[in-house]
Amino acid sequence: MNDYNKMENRIYKKEAVIGIIGLGYVGLPLAIEINNAGFDVIGIDTDSKKISQLLNGSSYISDISDEIIHQKIRESNFIVSTNDNYLLDVDIVIICVPTPLNNVNEINTSFLDLAISSVIRNIKKGQLIILESTVYPGATEELINSKLIKYFTLGKTIFTGFSPERINPGEKGNTWTSIPKIVSGSTEKCANLIAQFYGHIFDTTFKVRSIKIAETAKLLENTYRFINISFINEINKFTKALGININEVISAAETKGENFHSFYPSFGIGGHCIPIDPFYLQHTAKNLKVPLKFISLADNVNKRITSDFINIFVQNNPEILESKVLIIGVAYKKNVNDMRESAALKVIEELKELKVEINYYDPYIASFYHKDKKYTSIKFDEIKKFNYGFVVCPHDDLNLKNTPFTELELLFP
Repeated sequence: MNDYNKMENRIYKKEAVIGIIGLGYVGLPLAIEINNAGFDVIGIDTDSKKISQLLNGSSYISDISDEIIHQKIRESNFIVSTNDNYLLDVDIVIICVPTPLNNVNEINTSFLDLAISSVIRNIKKGQLIILESTVYPGATEELINSKLIKYFTLGKTIFTGFSPERINPGEKGNTWTSIPKIVSGSTEKCANLIAQFYGHIFDTTFKVRSIKIAETAKLLENTYRFINISFINEINKFTKALGININEVISAAETKGENFHSFYPSFGIGGHCIPIDPFYLQHTAKNLKVPLKFISLADNVNKRITSDFINIFVQNNPEILESKVLIIGVAYKKNVNDMRESAALKVIEELKELKVEINYYDPYIASFYHKDKKYTSIKFDEIKKFNYGFVVCPHDDLNLKNTPFTELELLFP
């Protein structure tokens, strides 16, 4: 029996051991779902604090309860560790590490490079390696395959592919395994194995013809949202100048049905995907000398939007400079405890430049550090001490209608 047939058989019988590198907002939920499907799972993360927290039965992700973690850690077929030597024991390796940008929107693959080094250091013949981290088109071939072909034959003695994560955190009642799973492989056999494996986890798999198609599809999804959010932010300024309500305009436009997709104004774009993924697309576009002008234009709008609205508000309400101001919701998205690229950070920076006294309230985030300063959430009953509140992230359970503000200013209706 050749390596392909062995892997196919182990996946079919659910005997394949799955190793997941990176137990963050993608890797940990994925590890749990794979384990729930009947596979043995070994999770690897370099952050010893995360591993200790998990071993103590505690979750650091708002969508996953402590009870679930406690249950999983007690099971013998669910292991978490900082030791990448465990990869020697796995059949399938899934890479789910962050791929951030630096401060000038250049790609930072350092986490991915470390993960790939761990894989290669512990690799064995016949393994299936799947990249889920968001990357630029061509990255799987350049960063993974180019190293493996020195020792293995793709599709025969080693199997690789790309399957973008499409997790949608904070959506109550939404099972993310119901979102179709895009799969691709370096060869047809690689793609077949990945589709077979993820078919045990996700309701639907969608196999594309090449890895570059899968890589680009992920970037297109979030670039589409990136550009449309910037557009609706500009329209919001326009409707305010007209003296009409943007929500009423959107509601009217929605009657068009499938020909109109609703986007809503915000203080900015947060999270690891939407404000970052377009620049992975732009990275490759620059190398191909095909400029994507909409990305740069949308980025300029989104970076400016917070300053524009705060400046307008301060001009109309100069007394804010003498007041205590409360930021309501500091997560990047409602119903999560994730602050990556949060718009609240920009709001805080803008108000601090005006020498405004700032506090925040967020039931999901007890405290955080930003630019060497620690911020701690006030208690709900302290809200009445503040004259102004900027609702940056409207968590569903904030119950804002009953908040005892002396004056509540929503920049976005």
